[in-house]
Amino acid sequence: MSPRGLIRRFPVLAVRDFRLLLADRLIAPASVGFSLVGVSFAVLKATNSASDLSYVLAAQIAPSLIFALIGGVAADRFRAQRVIVVANLMMALGEGTFGVLVLTGHPPLWAMMGLEAVTGIGVAIFYPASQALLPRLVPGGLLQEASALSRLVMNTGQMAGAAVAGLLVAATSAGVALLLCGIGMVSTVPLLLSASNKTFLGAVLGLEIGERREASLAATALGATLGCRVVRVHDVAAHRQVCLVLGAIESARRADRAGVGA
Repeated sequence: MSPRGLIRRFPVLAVRDFRLLLADRLIAPASVGFSLVGVSFAVLKATNSASDLSYVLAAQIAPSLIFALIGGVAADRFRAQRVIVVANLMMALGEGTFGVLVLTGHPPLWAMMGLEAVTGIGVAIFYPASQALLPRLVPGGLLQEASALSRLVMNTGQMAGAAVAGLLVAATSAGVALLLCGIGMVSTVPLLLSASNKTFLGAVLGLEIGERREASLAATALGATLGCRVVRVHDVAAHRQVCLVLGAIESARRADRAGVGA
């Protein structure tokens, strides 16, 4: 199916920010799939003990009891993208470092538990912010479709990631899978930071994303008047016209001043 056909079938794909989010929700869960497989094989190879594996997994799960609440507060106070970026970088730090230790030596149990605790904090912070982000990027009328597509992509990414990780561990080592998990998490950062998340206009006017065009044009006009050099917008042609009109008005004002001075 062509891109236009996909957009006709799933109108929410026409929303640029949702496409960026969808890419993130493919890469990040695939990276989690690498983590699930890599951690299990790495611990079992290092300790040859199912009990030690349970300790490491418990160290990852335990932080959710505390940090899920903190993640919810952070998602309310800060931009959801930035909270998710912090969470993904924590997971990248935990799993990437774990992978380096596996590849370079014999990681002790305490180090594996500590690194998985870091990963667990990232996971706990991620979920509240992830749930808060989608409604801020997609118009209300498309939210149900966006949620369904998002969940489908996340599940597909995680299952595919786990399958590929199993083959990779068999061919190389668990350390490679964990290192790739860290790289994958880092690669999501530019995607998340590229999403606009224009919550200010929506909060002021009580309007959905698709109903804020006039307000967005007014914000661009004010920003240009105050000297703003870079504006990130979706309707580029309309905002360019605003800037051209403002430039013409400013030129006319300068010409009038020059005429009065003469």
